[in-house]
Amino acid sequence: DYSVSPPVQISIFLSGLDTLCRVQALASRIFVDENEWDETRRRHLFYASFLKPLYELSENSLTDDKSKNDKRQSPFHRLLSEGLKLPKSDIKSIEVVLRGSSGLQNLVGNFDLTDATILSGRERESLRWLFWQALSPLGIMWREALLLFLASLPVPLPVAVDRYSRLIDVIKNELSLDPNLLDGQWKMQPMLTGAQIRERALPAIRGKAFQQVLLAQEEWQVRNENFRPGA
Repeated sequence: DYSVSPPVQISIFLSGLDTLCRVQALASRIFVDENEWDETRRRHLFYASFLKPLYELSENSLTDDKSKNDKRQSPFHRLLSEGLKLPKSDIKSIEVVLRGSSGLQNLVGNFDLTDATILSGRERESLRWLFWQALSPLGIMWREALLLFLASLPVPLPVAVDRYSRLIDVIKNELSLDPNLLDGQWKMQPMLTGAQIRERALPAIRGKAFQQVLLAQEEWQVRNENFRPGA
């Protein structure tokens, strides 16, 4: 599936090994107590780190939207399932970490951490929504995606450690995004369920328009920190 020359294969291997080493070094500085970090999540992160160059090569080779949405056509997915024979749950976590790391690169890469304390209320709301969109789909693996993203930056490890701590502080304290909520330990409760929206306001709404209404409600709740209405 990966038609590349031997020199490119060596380059991919060395790149993956370098990323894995940086992730391991960064993780050892962040998670000082080994009992603080779940072993399964650590294993999935290390897989994702070593295989990151192959994932990026696979993603770049998929040029149309149809194939991007079809895992059966992804050489990377076949590598995990047929080559390494990993269980579906492992594959899902590994791909979540890799997708999340790419998404965080687009979000955090242009974000000055020193500006978070001087944001206006409206700016903080917007940033909270952006981080929510990036982190909540990752579930319990959002910290691993953040760690892989930071380990991939061309900065010294002490700088990456500081950025990790600062980002956790921004997410938890300045944006008021509860880690338990992001982990999925408890879920945000909608103000109105889909059935209530149809019953009380929009009885004829269906399909894409209905999804847009649900998304608009979710965005309003996140922007206004209304995660558990009536709690």
